Amino acid sequence: KAAATLGHGSRVVSFADAAQPSDIVIVAIPWTNALDVLKSLPALDGKIIIDATNPLNADWSPLLLGQEISAGEEIQRALPRCRVVKAFNTIFADMMTPERIAFYSSDDPAAKSSVWELLSAIGLHPEDAGALSSARWLEGMAHLNIRIAVTLGVQSQRVMVRGARMCHHQKPYGTTTTQLLHNFYTTALARRRRFVGRSNIVKRA
Repeated sequence: KAAATLGHGSRVVSFADAAQPSDIVIVAIPWTNALDVLKSLPALDGKIIIDATNPLNADWSPLLLGQEISAGEEIQRALPRCRVVKAFNTIFADMMTPERIAFYSSDDPAAKSSVWELLSAIGLHPEDAGALSSARWLEGMAHLNIRIAVTLGVQSQRVMVRGARMCHHQKPYGTTTTQLLHNFYTTALARRRRFVGRSNIVKRA
């Protein structure tokens, strides 16, 4: 049924059959199952693994892994011969529309370049977040978005970040969180562009 809905020659296959011929594997399953599934797959060496997961408990609260680790880094440790890139995890599925900013991070420059091209090809605006350790904060961003949308009941389109500003059409819970995030993104992006300039990894004209 899912394949029929998607169309375009889509078909349902096993995880192994999907991963085997692919250069890029996107992990889009619950974090609690991700490591076991990935470890069960053969011939992943050298492939780019895009980690789109966010560690969550059953009630959507953050599953805290510790201050010095992230889901993306856990996957890299478990699969040292793969090239892990954290991406897609900060955008709600229903908000994954063209021109949304899409943060990505990795320790592998070539993998970053490939993911930059993928994000650009589907109409998103890629923003390099640096090393894979930045996944700790990307996952934290997602946890905050989920908390606002799920726990507080704010519609996702009023929570999502676009560029360096927070899209929040109404303010039923005040402006403190919105303003804090706005200031964070504005300052972080301004500093990055000031001190780093054009990235020597994947920037395009």
